[in-house]
Amino acid sequence: MRPLIAACIASLALPALGAAIEPPPPTVSVSPAFPSSADGLDFAVSVCLPPTYLIDPPVVAGSTITLTIHFDGPIPPVICVQHPPPQHVSLGPIPVGSYTAEVRFGEQLLAATAFDVQADTKALFLRGRFRAEAFWTGADGVEHPAGAAQVSDESGAFWFFDAGSAELTMKVLDGRGVNGHFWVFIGALTNVAWHVSVTDTAIVCFTAPCGQKSYSVPAGQTHNVIDLQAY
Repeated sequence: MRPLIAACIASLALPALGAAIEPPPPTVSVSPAFPSSADGLDFAVSVCLPPTYLIDPPVVAGSTITLTIHFDGPIPPVICVQHPPPQHVSLGPIPVGSYTAEVRFGEQLLAATAFDVQADTKALFLRGRFRAEAFWTGADGVEHPAGAAQVSDESGAFWFFDAGSAELTMKVLDGRGVNGHFWVFIGALTNVAWHVSVTDTAIVCFTAPCGQKSYSVPAGQTHNVIDLQAY
């Protein structure tokens, strides 16, 4: 009954009902949700095991990060229908790239999650030509640059205080087949004052800046942006 204690004794029989409750599947999550190459990582591991288990320091091999569970002594018996509180293990900043975090118990793969590490940047680069930067204003009236996390070629997010908490989401769609314009969407998840500056880098300027648009919302308000004639 060694492999994950036979999957937490496989199931918990309920004689009165003649049914069985499957133990919850193991899980692993990473924080922050949009890590950059400057962020330390926190992995939360939840498994149907006694809370006395330990997690070895993460081992990074290429694009795989392995979190190995072990016990210092004999494994006590356990029957569970829900996870005990998750255990956490930390890892310092890692390079830009796509990674998979795996939780293993001996040779058994229990859980895995895939995530991307972005460059430590203050700008989004959307559709290969639009550069977007965000700024937020604190209660002291001082303006600060927002952190940026690229999600895809057409979308991304900005954070103000914590890289794991998005304050603005943004995407640019090619609507030229509909009305001849690119479309800009910004979703606000905050009532902090902010503004977003978008530059079309495909437009060459010889005098004053051109190809730029700015979207602003004052403090205490929450507004989304839908600009169907942006460029």
